Amino acid sequence: MVTRRWLGSAYVLLSQSRLVRYLRRAPLLGAVVHTASHLVVPWNIRIWVEVESGPGKGIKLRLNPRYDAGYWHGDYEKEVQTIFTEYLKPDAVVYDVGANIGFFALLAARLVGPRGIVFAFEPDPDNSSRLQENIEANSLMHVRVVRSPIWSYNTSVFFARSSDHSTRLVGSVRTPGVGTEGFYEQAVTLDDFAKHHPAPDFIKMDIEGGEMQALAGACGLFTRAKPRLLLEVHTREAQEYSEKWLEEQGYNYEWLQPGPRRLPCHLIALPQPRACRGERGP
Repeated sequence: MVTRRWLGSAYVLLSQSRLVRYLRRAPLLGAVVHTASHLVVPWNIRIWVEVESGPGKGIKLRLNPRYDAGYWHGDYEKEVQTIFTEYLKPDAVVYDVGANIGFFALLAARLVGPRGIVFAFEPDPDNSSRLQENIEANSLMHVRVVRSPIWSYNTSVFFARSSDHSTRLVGSVRTPGVGTEGFYEQAVTLDDFAKHHPAPDFIKMDIEGGEMQALAGACGLFTRAKPRLLLEVHTREAQEYSEKWLEEQGYNYEWLQPGPRRLPCHLIALPQPRACRGERGP
């Protein structure tokens, strides 16, 4: 265990070196350096780091330096970080649906401040445990972990976990297959969750293809509360569904670059402004 921690710390120090970063970007030598580092450092190591740059700079995370380097360096999904800094205001309520180990939930908590609330939905038990650790390490106790999957109705669903040899970002609700690692968990709709908790001002949703089912269970919430939505869409079917669903709810949306030509891609959706009283349509 001591050796593994030492190797992890050495990996972090070397990765922060300008020389090593330069070598990793070299066309051929970079592949050699990358492969050598993965041979030396255990694949399942977890270490504490601080985010190096961006709006999340200084946030403490316990992560796997092999697979979670984007969080650590602060350059993971920069366009999403920009949306957060633009739309999240002090005292807001945020639903982070698909929180993983909490990079965006913690960034949201920093932006909304201690009088705001962030509900971080993460069914994977390993991820949710690390998420709770990260919350406590940053003293951002207004982040609340919700371990229920979000679905179109309240039922037991099978949650397939992603491989240990990955970021564990791609776990999802699906039909169980032969050899699929996962578990059954009671899902909840956003409509029902919001009946017993503060309604959101902003929802970030990234649930690896489950977005159609999640939106189907949130019609009442979007009609009543009109939250802003940052949605990652994963398939053409989900794209068509999401666009139609948002139009039916009275929302304008804009795709972030480079979508929707290439999926997965995010969109930002905002409720259409209400017409002034007495204003006539065309």
